[in-house]
Formats: sequence, C-alpha cells, structure tokens
Amino acid sequence: MAGITPDSTNTLDIVLERSPHDAAEILGRALETVAADPETANDLDPAIITGLANHRSIDEILGLLELEHLAALVDRCCTRLECADRMPEPELREQGWNILDVLRRSSLLRRLPRDRTGFWSDLILALVERSHLTVGPLFRQRVATYGSKPLFRIHEKGKVRSLHWRQVAQRVEAIARGLISLHPDHDPGPVAMLSENRPEMAMVDLACLTSGIYNVMIPANSTMEDVGFILEHSAVETVVVSNARQLAKLSQARQACRSLKHVVIMAPEAEAGRDVLPFHSLPARGNRVPAAEIRNRSLAVPIDSLATTMYTSGTTGKPKGIQFTQRNIVFKRFARALALPEIGDEDEFACYLPLFHTFGRYLEMLGSIFWGATYNFVMNPSVESLMRAMQLSPPTVFISVPKKWIQLHDAVMHQVDPMTAGDEELQEALSAITGGRLRWGLSAAGHLNSEIFRFFQSRGVELMSGFGMTEATGGITMTAPGDYKDDSLGTPLPGIEIRLAADGELLIRRPHV
Repeated sequence: MAGITPDSTNTLDIVLERSPHDAAEILGRALETVAADPETANDLDPAIITGLANHRSIDEILGLLELEHLAALVDRCCTRLECADRMPEPELREQGWNILDVLRRSSLLRRLPRDRTGFWSDLILALVERSHLTVGPLFRQRVATYGSKPLFRIHEKGKVRSLHWRQVAQRVEAIARGLISLHPDHDPGPVAMLSENRPEMAMVDLACLTSGIYNVMIPANSTMEDVGFILEHSAVETVVVSNARQLAKLSQARQACRSLKHVVIMAPEAEAGRDVLPFHSLPARGNRVPAAEIRNRSLAVPIDSLATTMYTSGTTGKPKGIQFTQRNIVFKRFARALALPEIGDEDEFACYLPLFHTFGRYLEMLGSIFWGATYNFVMNPSVESLMRAMQLSPPTVFISVPKKWIQLHDAVMHQVDPMTAGDEELQEALSAITGGRLRWGLSAAGHLNSEIFRFFQSRGVELMSGFGMTEATGGITMTAPGDYKDDSLGTPLPGIEIRLAADGELLIRRPHV
C-alpha cells in the first residue's frame, strides 16, 4: 500500500482518497517513521497534518491513531513554532491551528485517560500560545467547516428564525468594518456594549473579538451612575446600546465621559438623533474599509493582547472590571472541552443567560462557536418561554442557575401525579417539556438540592454541578460527567491549579484561564 514518504509529491491525495481505516494506517506509519527518524519531520509533518485535518472521516481516523504519536506531533509543531519569531510565518501558524482543530474533537477527547488531562492541557496551551490562535482565526476556521449549518436560532414571540455560519460571518465582518470606519484617523478605541440579550449584541462582540477591537461589556441592569463610571473608567470611545431605555442612561454620562465620541443604537424602531447612529448604518459606513483589513488585523492580534473587560457589580462599591486576554478566552474553551469530551458539533444549546455574564458569553456563546454547535437565543428568560423554545428547537445542552432547574422539575411534577407516577411517565413528561433530546446540563451560581440532580440524572440528563468566578473566565470546578457527588462542586477544571499553602489554606491559581 502506498504511504507518505519524504519525497512524495501526492501525499495529500494518497490519504484523502483512502478509506478511514487505510488512511489511519498510512498516517500511523508516517508518524512511526518520524518517531524513528526525526530528521524526516519537516517533510512529513505538514503532509500528516493536512491529510488528517482534511479527510472527510477525520473522526473515524482519530479513533484509530496512537495517542502517543499524536502527542509527539503536537510537541514537534510547538518546537517549530517556538523557534520562529514572535509572530511565526502564516504557514507554521496554519499547521498549529489545524492540529488544534483536531484536538477539540470529541472522537479524540473521549479517548484521553482522565489522569492524562493535565498533560494534554499543557500541550494544547503551548500550541495555542505559540501559534497565536485568537478568536478571529478560530471563528474563520469554524465558518469554513460549518458554512450553511445554523449557528444562531432566535426564539421570539413563539417564532424561530435561523442564521447560519456564513450569514453570521458576513454580518460580523460588516459590523467590524463599520466600527473601524468611525475612527478613520486612528485605531478604534474601546467599544462598549450596553444591551439585553439579542443577536446583534453577540455579533458586535464577535466583530470586536475577531478583529482586534478591544471591547467593554456593561451589564444591562447597570444604573445610570454605574454606566457613567464604566464608560469613563475604560475610556470608551464608542458605545452600542440596545434600545431607548439603555440610551437614556447615557444622558448624563455623555457630558462627563470626555473620551466618548460615538453612540450607536440597535433597535430599528428607536429614533437616532444627531448624535446617535442607527445600527443598520454601520455596514454602509464600513464600505470605506477594505475587506482585507479585517483579516489582516485579525492575523496581527497576539495571543496575550487584551481583548475585553467585563464589569461585575461585586458586593460593595463601584463596578469591578475584569480584563481578559485572547489567551484567557481561547484556552478556556479547550479546557472546557477536555472536561466535557462528549460535547461536539451535533449539540444544540438552549440559552437565556446574559451575554454580559461569563457563563452566557463564554461557556454558551463562544462555547457554541468553539464546538461548532448551535446557539438558541431564548429572548424571554421566563420558564414558559424557555420550555416553548425547547419544544420548538430541542436542545441537547442546558446551562443555568439552580432556579430554572427547579422550575423544570416542578413543571414535570405538574404534568403527572407525583404520588403514583412511575419512571416511564416521568420520563415522558420530561421529554415533552424539554424536547426529548436534552442530555447535558450544568447548574452553578447557587445551591441546588441533590435530589434535583438525581432526578434529571436518572432520566438521561447528565446534570453536573460547578462553581466559577468572572476572574477565572467562568468555571473553576465541575463534577465530572458520570461522577456527581451529592452537594459537591466538583474538581478543578483543566488549567486550574489547586495548592495548599504552608498553613493548610487552600489556594486556587488561574494562571492561564
């Protein structure tokens, strides 16, 4: 059987034309060749990476390759990138991104022994850092893979509309160009968002994160005084608001915030005044900015650059701003994937959590993008709207504070007689309420009785417990799938280090997430 050799001219065709089993055998032999003769790596590794990343049955192949050989391939790629300049050549970065795309796949992650998670976490972090995989390249990679598949489904007033990956990407680029056009003589200053959940909010966020525009997330429930403080504290130049109610909070802030130059309002029904731009005007303004500039800006963003600040009210005093680099955002997604190896591109999230909180923004929205999943916007956060959305677009994943899990449990109990209902009847009621596909859940940010956890787990929903903080880009601990313990918050996620101080005090370190 033909194989990959250093002097092959059709190495890619050899792999792509083969069945998954034969392709895995060819790639495996090539990996063994490099292990025996490291001098062949520079010739063979690019062909191995390209053949693996582009094969139509990549998941089947990943189930057959030796994990040690894949780890060695990652390590060699890291070494080549380490020897390069601070921002390596595009070809080397592309190789790193292709391997990282392989490493996020469930078919590989579910094979990793739990006691080796830390080893793979370190490998992934090194490759993320040295290839400078930021949100921009990651998003474009997913768009190229999933194209016409729905990324966002918007549930509003009992109706559903979908936006597929290419549509979202086109709108994100148009918004980014529009934001850049507002500052023709210098790089865009900080862009703030003051909005309730809506698709435009997510796309403004993505426009900034994928094009190197630093943004600031302001909680929609902020007071007028807090909005003014945040705008001035972050020296915001442009603020994008959702509607007239949020716009009213700027009335005093505009006078005090000397850096603020532009206000953009999303709601089409809101009247834009002389000093307020309608959101729909951004794409037309963006025509002044070459399309290539967005890609060029994206590729120039280093992994350790500041990407965004999120403000949290804390418990006392003024709002607290927590800064996140591109490294924080991207690596945390891989860390979550290592902890949740079964979630992948066939999953659908039912989402009502605010995008100005870390769970809603990072685990749900950017998590959906990372996994290639579908994000269902539930515009009304009431449990009735949530259940209606679940029935229209049955989710496989639901993340929530305890209250919603309690409400879903109560809704099931209202469908049956709790004193006489058997497991089959309870299962049917749960399936009817949630759409019948729900299999993964997370409850965090509060206590949920273990009886509720056990209720869902005994009916096919792997409901996990967790704890997190904004400062950790979200999650710090989580119970492992299939390993829930009553009243437990779980174990540290990959990328989180737990140490004991000399006096026995527990220390939690978050060096990379």
